[in-house]
Amino acid sequence: MRTTAAPFVRLATSSAIAISLGISLPLRAAPAQSAGSGNGIAVCPSAITKREVLHDERGQPIHISPDGLAERDGALLLAGQFSATFGLNADTSVGLTSQDSIVALLRLPNGTVRTFARPPIGEWSVEDVVATPLGANAWGLLITTSRDTPGSAPLAHGPVWFMRLTSQGASSAQQLVLPPGITANGRAPGDVAVRGSRVVFALTASDSLHNDLVVLLEPKGSRWQSSVIQSDGVGWVAVGFDGANGELAVVIVKPDYTQRVDANSLFLVRPERRANVFERLATGGSRPIHQPSVVSTKSGLAVSWHRRPLRMSTGGLYPSFLSLIEYDAVRPPRSVGEPATKVRVLGDSAHAPHLVLVRGAAGDSSEIDIVAPSSPNTTVRVHVASAGARAMRAVQVGSRIVVSQPRVLGGGTHLASELLWISTRCDAPEGGKMKSGA
Repeated sequence: MRTTAAPFVRLATSSAIAISLGISLPLRAAPAQSAGSGNGIAVCPSAITKREVLHDERGQPIHISPDGLAERDGALLLAGQFSATFGLNADTSVGLTSQDSIVALLRLPNGTVRTFARPPIGEWSVEDVVATPLGANAWGLLITTSRDTPGSAPLAHGPVWFMRLTSQGASSAQQLVLPPGITANGRAPGDVAVRGSRVVFALTASDSLHNDLVVLLEPKGSRWQSSVIQSDGVGWVAVGFDGANGELAVVIVKPDYTQRVDANSLFLVRPERRANVFERLATGGSRPIHQPSVVSTKSGLAVSWHRRPLRMSTGGLYPSFLSLIEYDAVRPPRSVGEPATKVRVLGDSAHAPHLVLVRGAAGDSSEIDIVAPSSPNTTVRVHVASAGARAMRAVQVGSRIVVSQPRVLGGGTHLASELLWISTRCDAPEGGKMKSGA
């Protein structure tokens, strides 16, 4: 279950101090670094070519937990289960003006923003949001819901909603009907794959006998097509299209019952083939696999993941791995970069994949590493002031990476989402100065 206390109510700093909004907190800047390289790492402040604190239509700072981040033609859609806007009180102090009323914010290339209210989910709470472009000036959100139950009973999982958004600010919502007896269980974040006009969502779910499975949902005009992948346990799921043949590929983390000891192993399933064969990409064993992600490449797929030891604390930093699948041939996985808190592979069939790794750093800051699999010995690293490395999300936009992160502002009086545009190379931006929209 991913739902935790809203990050704008309690902010975790790298010094392990939790603060509440309204209490002054001096924000320490990230340590000054100069561009250079050592051990293949180029610490490169100039790689951040632009940064922007997000505001709503009224100019108020806004924070949205980055559960979903999508891009098309320079427009960015940020969506999440938590939101907060802040404005001036009568005494000119900054205070909370709304909470959890916004589910998404669309930032257009010209800087115009559109915010979108939550769908009519009644007594349910938003548990996860998957965001994707749908076509010209259209966007989609797949929203799973849940609610607390009295006592120590587990969470109740509710309906799945789909929202269609437009660049003009219009939105519509519909409740989706899953196959009979199946409920989305929120065990892991959902995922989405886009290829041309095809859009496929993947969710972890359970049937009436509490068996774990994966549900695939695909819009077909005004209707939805659903299919199920039966699995003995599902910890994580990711989905993508094979760049070589256009086939849908689903990556599933689940126990491998052929092993004597195994927690989470990594499997590849191609559901459009006649049989759902689980092809093992990596064995978990005593180092369970977490956080899989998958993207298309020109010749196939790129898959990344974390390994987390069962009985060893590493301060929340874990080794990251990458496997390339080219024309159905799986290359042996290799370790990439330094241990990190989060890892995600980005890219598409038109752009070479990059791995984005984030971790907490000194003070109230985080490190972001960008690694190109084609040049694994060179890492572009930037230090940024941040309210939490775990709350970052990234998307690739051409030759740059855009990262959404929470930023504490006003000496600790309020929180806002910040976008960072980061070059995948350690070059100074045009004119030698960083642009800022803060």
